[in-house]
Amino acid sequence: MSDEALVHAEIDRAWEQTTLPDDQRPDVEVIRYTDLIEGAEAIAACMNERGGWNVRASAGGYGSDDPMPSGQETAYALDAYVCEASYPTDPKYLRPLDKTQRERLYDFYDVELRACFDKHDQTMAELPSRGKFVEDYYQMTWDPYADVTDTGTPAGARAFDELQAECSMLPGTDSGVWG
Repeated sequence: MSDEALVHAEIDRAWEQTTLPDDQRPDVEVIRYTDLIEGAEAIAACMNERGGWNVRASAGGYGSDDPMPSGQETAYALDAYVCEASYPTDPKYLRPLDKTQRERLYDFYDVELRACFDKHDQTMAELPSRGKFVEDYYQMTWDPYADVTDTGTPAGARAFDELQAECSMLPGTDSGVWG
């Protein structure tokens, strides 16, 4: 799949999430591609600028702790789409990972992510063997956070959010995973 097709598919998915009719879909020009980390920050800033939504970036994307004002769902959905379409993910992050990239991702999880969990006195879920991880990457459902404890209390939930923010499953752009 070409880079253009990958980006177009991502933008189409963003539109589908709005659940609005296609005749309401605005034409949007791409401002710039983003990496996996800065994308949420660019979209949050765009949302705040466009509609004053008080949106913040997080490890899992973007969102707001404020309740949605009644009757503003359509405006929010449109602003989210415009911002996501304006700052799509760089196609190099959208392509399937080759074997070498999956091996580098395994190394990241086994060394850096595990060390981050240890720093937070948490146990990372057991990582499959290197061979299984590399060969079955697109079929497996491994979740490094599955064994995190004490998430049922407010303090535990905050600690879990902090763990996810500081111990992201997304390796940095300099990790070699992304080519």
